[in-house]
Amino acid sequence: MTRSEGTGQRTTVTDASVLFNFLGLGRLELLTGLPRRAVLTPEVNAETRRNRAPLEAALAAGEIAIESPPLELADAALFARLARRLSLDDASCVVAAKVLGADLATDDRATRRAAADLLPAGALVGTEELLAEAVRARLMTLAEGDALLGELVKIKYRPSVASLRELLGHE
Repeated sequence: MTRSEGTGQRTTVTDASVLFNFLGLGRLELLTGLPRRAVLTPEVNAETRRNRAPLEAALAAGEIAIESPPLELADAALFARLARRLSLDDASCVVAAKVLGADLATDDRATRRAAADLLPAGALVGTEELLAEAVRARLMTLAEGDALLGELVKIKYRPSVASLRELLGHE
């Protein structure tokens, strides 16, 4: 988990699954308010067609960046291998996180499996962990976070926890 230069924030490459959840909730400010530097690959940006206005505003304000890190030959080969198993945007996120030494925010099981061996322990986060971080950062209350988790369930999200309290421990 690297820190962005001079900001103390962890760089987090965010895939479409996590981005769509925050956009779908109408709560992109929770993602951009975390002590993380949110980065999209050009492929994820191109994939995002609905709820574009909040994303455009966050991009214009510098709250989210679009990055395509330069790839060494081995990284380009890794991308090609991953793109045979994953979507292009998911493969781009895994490789970008690896190259940038960043965290990867994804809810996609196949992407998580592919990234698990390539990224350091603790570098994989998902929507639930980010919502818990938003509670921890006092961007919302636990009750509000659990309500958002309930809203995600309505749009076919399958949480691994019944309450964000399970991720927050004894806090």
